Amino acid sequence: MNKQMKHFYEFGEFRLELSRRKFYRGGTVVPLTPRVFDLLVVLLQNQGRVLEKRYLLDEVWSDVIVEEHSLTQAISVLRKIVGD
Repeated sequence: MNKQMKHFYEFGEFRLELSRRKFYRGGTVVPLTPRVFDLLVVLLQNQGRVLEKRYLLDEVWSDVIVEEHSLTQAISVLRKIVGD
């Protein structure tokens, strides 16, 4: 699959700017922790695909050892912000 790097993603009222590491709802910045931001990027880059937990953990937390709870928490944060 050819993955071209985008500079931003837009969906609904949201905009994620990769180079500035900013996430907006409307024109307002929504604060995200670095890991939650990275998780959102991975999900957007793989939209339409089913991703396994291990893949997400490896992509977002590649430099540390974490439990699945970290992923669950990060997804919970994203759901609260953008909805299900």
